[in-house]
Amino acid sequence: MRRSAPYTKNGPWKPGSAKVSKETMDRYDRVIDREPLTHASLDLSSEIVVVYDLETAGLGKFDDILQISAIRLDLKEKKELDSFNCYCLPRKPIPDESSQIHNIYYEDGVMIKKKHDNSEEYEILDAVPIDMGLESFLKWARHDGNEVGHKLLVGYNNLYFDDIRIINQIRDRCHEAHLTDLRRTFFSSDVKIILNSRRKLVEEAQKLDIDTSDAHEGLSDCKMVCEIILRRPITMNQIKEKACSFEDSMNNLTNPLLKSGLITQAVARRLPNQYTHKEWFAMSDEEVKELLQLNGVVAVAVKRCLAMRQKYK
Repeated sequence: MRRSAPYTKNGPWKPGSAKVSKETMDRYDRVIDREPLTHASLDLSSEIVVVYDLETAGLGKFDDILQISAIRLDLKEKKELDSFNCYCLPRKPIPDESSQIHNIYYEDGVMIKKKHDNSEEYEILDAVPIDMGLESFLKWARHDGNEVGHKLLVGYNNLYFDDIRIINQIRDRCHEAHLTDLRRTFFSSDVKIILNSRRKLVEEAQKLDIDTSDAHEGLSDCKMVCEIILRRPITMNQIKEKACSFEDSMNNLTNPLLKSGLITQAVARRLPNQYTHKEWFAMSDEEVKELLQLNGVVAVAVKRCLAMRQKYK
């Protein structure tokens, strides 16, 4: 019989059931009243970044995270330092169409990973509740030997996929201290945006003759991103230039225009402040066009925003 929620050795799993460490709570108390983080606040004490990737139960913004993988990459020495990999228990069975991509299945309260597509060989995964997995990831990502400064997460298309799901899962299923830790400590940078690429990760890797045989496996995808960074090469200055704080990302998720589909996330990041629907429609199309252009929004996005306005009216 399938369970609708994970079952742990301490009984049925409940949101926020992971014990919050004293270190996390101390950090929470220290930073909760600070000024909001912006790109100008970015303070890095080294050229070490965390390349990370998620495997999820679907494409929805609130779908369960199944695997959190990361590699600590030293850009100065051009080498991988260490890695993190954690499987997380889902709240419900994983859709078959998703399992066929990453080969992760969840039945009868057990998480398994098949060796290959349509293979009878599989391994039973040692999985933990998502709040425990996320707390472990944040702790690992933060402890890189340099306890000062912010930490920088890097991915491929993470700005529009992984980052949003990390935020939603921590907000919904973890202690508030973990959400504050994410907001005040971490910045994110997207390799796909840095390269101005429209290709998927596998396509970008194949273009550089990088092995993609294990695509859609968390650590393998992280290795592909690391190889892309080193072979291009992408510099630390490029990564920092495109970095944004998770606090900015969280603020954008509550943007009324973004939630209504009137602007895209990329446009929301460019605007100097959030506009209400009333303020947005009080401006003429020419005023909106001028506002977007002055804030560096590309012509295609400007045209799309104007079209959205007309459709909404």
